Amino acid sequence: MYKIPLTNYPNQSFICNVPVNGANVEFRFELWYNEVAGYWLLSLYKVLGNELLFSNLPLLHSINTYSDILCQLGYKNIGMCLIVPTFRDDRRSMPDDKGLGGAYIMVWGDNIE
Repeated sequence: MYKIPLTNYPNQSFICNVPVNGANVEFRFELWYNEVAGYWLLSLYKVLGNELLFSNLPLLHSINTYSDILCQLGYKNIGMCLIVPTFRDDRRSMPDDKGLGGAYIMVWGDNIE
C-alpha cells in the first residue's frame, strides 16, 4: 500500500507516481472540498495521454471497516483506494475540511484478483 501525500487545502491538484499492479503509474489528483455537502471530491487523470479516469468521486469512509472507494471502477485496473481514519474512535465516517491528510489518510494498492 502507498500513502498518497494529501493536505487539507480546499482545492488541490498534484501529480504523483503510484505503484499499481507491478508498474509505476503517474496520476494527476484533483481534490476539492464541497462546503455545502461537507465532503471531499476527487477527480483522477492518468498523466500519460491526459486520460480522465473518473470525476468527482466522494471521499467517504466506512465506519470500522476499510472499503475500497474504487471498487466500482475495478475494470479500469487502476488499483484500490482506501480512506483510512488515523484515530480509532473517530465516528465521523469521512474527512472534514480540516481532517484530510491528518485525521484521514488515503492509501493506494494493487487490484485484488
